[in-house]
Amino acid sequence: MEIIFYIKLLVVLSAVALILIIKPLQLKKTVYPIYFGFLIITFLSYIYSLMGTNNLVIDFIGSLWIFTGLALVVIHSSILLGKTKTALFFSIALIFGLVSEVLGVKFGWIYGHYYYNPILTPAFFGLVPVVNVISWAFIIYISYIFADIILEFNNKKFYLKNKGRPFVFLLIILLSMISGMVATNMDMLIDPVVVANHAWFWIDSGPYFGIPISNFVGWFLVVFSVTFLFRVVEFIIDKKDHIVTDNSFLTATIISMYTMFLLIYGYTALLIGHPEYLLIGTTAMGPFILITILITYIKHTRVGKNE
Repeated sequence: MEIIFYIKLLVVLSAVALILIIKPLQLKKTVYPIYFGFLIITFLSYIYSLMGTNNLVIDFIGSLWIFTGLALVVIHSSILLGKTKTALFFSIALIFGLVSEVLGVKFGWIYGHYYYNPILTPAFFGLVPVVNVISWAFIIYISYIFADIILEFNNKKFYLKNKGRPFVFLLIILLSMISGMVATNMDMLIDPVVVANHAWFWIDSGPYFGIPISNFVGWFLVVFSVTFLFRVVEFIIDKKDHIVTDNSFLTATIISMYTMFLLIYGYTALLIGHPEYLLIGTTAMGPFILITILITYIKHTRVGKNE
């Protein structure tokens, strides 16, 4: 029912409203931890639902997971980047996600020929489920932050003003490529699982469990393009350092969200009798999770010693 969808969307809209009326520091201290706590509840409910429970309340709370995740990363972005750049980032991500999906479903461009299960409603133009576009924004932002974590780039953007443009251009390309790989490696687990569950269907089959290689090329290109475009604009308009200096908790929550994708789709793979999907997903996503955890731990330890 569409009324249920709008109730779910209210979770995101409430986060946006809070961003507009509450200062970043207060968001970090109160609103963000509350939303993260609720995200954990929705995640556990989602996992419990996968176990076969018929509890309508738990099933509904679990279905809020992707919406709560989007709300959380929007708040995270407003704390880290500010309201203007947050609006810019998610506008670019949502537009690229929607347009690329429509071109894929309608013409077979970018990813290859496929179509979504009609039961996935509401859908843009009757082609692309709204929840999938929301997922794009969620995943692209996580991938953007992962690149910053890996290169410890969070508090260095301002100093790029002192570097030559060729250096900055190459660095932005590298960061965007990392983001592209973070997201594409995630899709190596997601796509075969959802195809096996009949969420979407490939007309042009391929060598990867019936999925064409063009799908993964498309994922990389879309995420690369969004993050590259945003970083270029960010470099142009950035005039000061980030508001946040101690990001350990914020960083840990982003890593945990990426890990949640692995756990949800990995567990689903086991339920549908495809442990090979979990093996591939763990191999593809695991290194990014371990590397970012290690970097965050070292950085947190270093900050603690300096205090």
